[in-house]
Amino acid sequence: MSNLFSLIKINFSNYFNISSVKSFTSLVKVILFISLYFIIGIFIYFFARYMVTGFNALHIAYLALSEFFGIGSMFILAISVFKVDIFNEQDSDFLLSLPISKKTIVASKLINIYFFNLLLSILIMVPVYIAYLDIINYSGMLTKMILSLFIIPIIPTTIAVFINSIITIISSRFKYKKLIQTILMLALITFSMYFAFNLNSNLELNIFDIENSFNNFFNNVYPLTKYFTNMIINNDLNSTIIFVGLSLVSIIILILFLSIFYNKIATKYASLNTKIIKWKKQKNKSPLSCLIKKELKRIVYSPNYLLNSCLGLILLIIIPILLIFFDLDNIQNIPITKAMVIKNLPLIFIFFLLLSCTSSSSLSLEGKNLYILKMLPLKFKDIWLSKVLSNIILNIGASIIALIIFNIAFNLDTKINILSFVTILTTSIFISLFGLVVNLLFTNFTWKSEIKAIKQSAAAFITTFAGLLLGLFLIFNDYTSKINYIYIVNLGLVALSIILIIFLNSFGQKIFENLDT
Repeated sequence: MSNLFSLIKINFSNYFNISSVKSFTSLVKVILFISLYFIIGIFIYFFARYMVTGFNALHIAYLALSEFFGIGSMFILAISVFKVDIFNEQDSDFLLSLPISKKTIVASKLINIYFFNLLLSILIMVPVYIAYLDIINYSGMLTKMILSLFIIPIIPTTIAVFINSIITIISSRFKYKKLIQTILMLALITFSMYFAFNLNSNLELNIFDIENSFNNFFNNVYPLTKYFTNMIINNDLNSTIIFVGLSLVSIIILILFLSIFYNKIATKYASLNTKIIKWKKQKNKSPLSCLIKKELKRIVYSPNYLLNSCLGLILLIIIPILLIFFDLDNIQNIPITKAMVIKNLPLIFIFFLLLSCTSSSSLSLEGKNLYILKMLPLKFKDIWLSKVLSNIILNIGASIIALIIFNIAFNLDTKINILSFVTILTTSIFISLFGLVVNLLFTNFTWKSEIKAIKQSAAAFITTFAGLLLGLFLIFNDYTSKINYIYIVNLGLVALSIILIIFLNSFGQKIFENLDT
């Protein structure tokens, strides 16, 4: 047990980077995280209050709890699938050499993932519980609500780790492990999107029996919903035992399952991680083209990098493919029509492209090898251009594919195609420059696993949520219906891009030279 606590302590210290907690970037990261955490919580509270009030008018207020429980659990599952890093850790070979059982190692890693998901559970459900108790004023369920906060993340964590482990085990049998792992993850995303569309299209809402209609839907989305609802609302002992028991049993089975494969798979991936990039002399190729090639290889052959940094691009391609098979005008439960999609297509591209940025972590991913870039006869302009252009190439390439599929689905006119392409170009340039500037200001070279730089660094955090907030603002405001709105947005993105280029050319060189790993 002492070994388990020691490993958990080490994992948490690495997770929060306690050794550099006094640094400016760490302080900014903590402040931004706490601020955003409370802002999102407040937003969820008001939305939940709106839902509870609406359902309460029909005397079925508890459906708001069921809704947020089901959707929240699916959200935690989706986030965890891309965050899980059980086998691919640089410390795996060291841990395996210690006199510690594989079960203890696996358990410590699962607890680390569970803790992050617990924060998500609290973020989603606490505002909902407060809104529910404020309106319904029934404090008798408070104890069960507090208990549920700790139980809710277990099943999504278990499923996510199991899925990711199966993909890792399968991909480890192939020569190009990373590439196969990426393909399997993309297939999983496609299947999940198809399932979500199909589930919505098959929802039958009976206005004379709304309660059972919603209950059936939530139970289909997440079967544990009925046990959660009975535990909280009806204080049902059997449902409580099943809900808690299934969660605890599932995590125990997962630990036993992973313990069997951990040694073999972790060893393979440890050897894979020791592979370094060899710099070969390229004939008739400029340094910039070689750097771009290196960046693109790193993105394509790293599932964590591709799926976390380019998720917007992946969804941008999958969604129009699904729209070929699903007629939006005939799906009653989705308040979106073909005409709405066509009219707002440039804004749709803006939203997803602002969520797709590899440059926000590209500099941090150099890690301890940053000195190589500094020692080579390279201009800083070539370095930052390679990281920006690689993201632009990916964004434009994926967006053109998506635009072609949109044309197949909706038969778009020339004006929408031209306007969409211009928007793709301006947005791709802006987000690529913005991500690099943020990464230049908030670098993280002390990571032990690449997921720390890709998803848990201050630069990735700022870029992702700044892009998300900007995308939501551009889509949901009173000016979207104006004729010249999209033209003004494009001009604004061009202006911001010029400012970022001036910053890189004026101050970037000095900041880069002062970077120290």
